[in-house]
Amino acid sequence: MERSTAEIADAVEYVCRHQHRLREVLGSGPGAAPLDAVVGVLRAGGDPRQSLTDLHRALRVAGDALGVFGRSRGSWDLAGSDRHARQEPVLLCPQGTLYPCARFAFPAPGATPRCEVSGEPLRRDVIG
Repeated sequence: MERSTAEIADAVEYVCRHQHRLREVLGSGPGAAPLDAVVGVLRAGGDPRQSLTDLHRALRVAGDALGVFGRSRGSWDLAGSDRHARQEPVLLCPQGTLYPCARFAFPAPGATPRCEVSGEPLRRDVIG
């Protein structure tokens, strides 16, 4: 099954945010190798589609009924954003446009949040 770019981005975001919990779930089943493979591909800037599919299957075997693709949101608007203005600042995945995750944050005073995979600060952009 071919996954959409939005589904891949949602899955990457889920993996990035929940690595510790996923590691625990995989510990009771096939082990963390599929998770480590996804993180390795993301750090290298590669195509995560196959490794995400492998992780999804491993999570299902370990008893996680939704895996990484069962949580996809599809098309959405950011809560609190003005759909017509679309010039609001936002912090996004530092990977850019190749295979980014769906994580976002709104800029706030203090330190910029960092990517859970690369450790780089989230990149500033505008909703548009």
